[in-house]
Amino acid sequence: MFLPVIVRRNAENLLAEFCERRSLSPSGEEIRFTFEMEGCAATLFGERRLSPSDPWSQRHPLARFVFSLELGQWSLHYRDSSGRWCFYLNAGPCLDLGKLLRHLAEDPLGVFQLND
Repeated sequence: MFLPVIVRRNAENLLAEFCERRSLSPSGEEIRFTFEMEGCAATLFGERRLSPSDPWSQRHPLARFVFSLELGQWSLHYRDSSGRWCFYLNAGPCLDLGKLLRHLAEDPLGVFQLND
């Protein structure tokens, strides 16, 4: 199954803007965010570089957004300690991917952290 073109383009624009805005962590470490679209899902990845001379570390999946074609809504998922994707209960499915990106940015439960 594939996303409708307008939904996919909107998601790509929102995710690209999110990745561009969040280039530095509060501690001053250099962080790079990227994303990949596959079918009805978008996965957000993070990479850390501790100094400008270091190469980017391996990509770490941080969050997954899944679009339900039946409901026309996005849901937000995080990876648990076993590496499985779990539904993020603090933000229910919604039409607005931007709203879920705001939940991810706020991360009150600390589940979307870039771990080593």
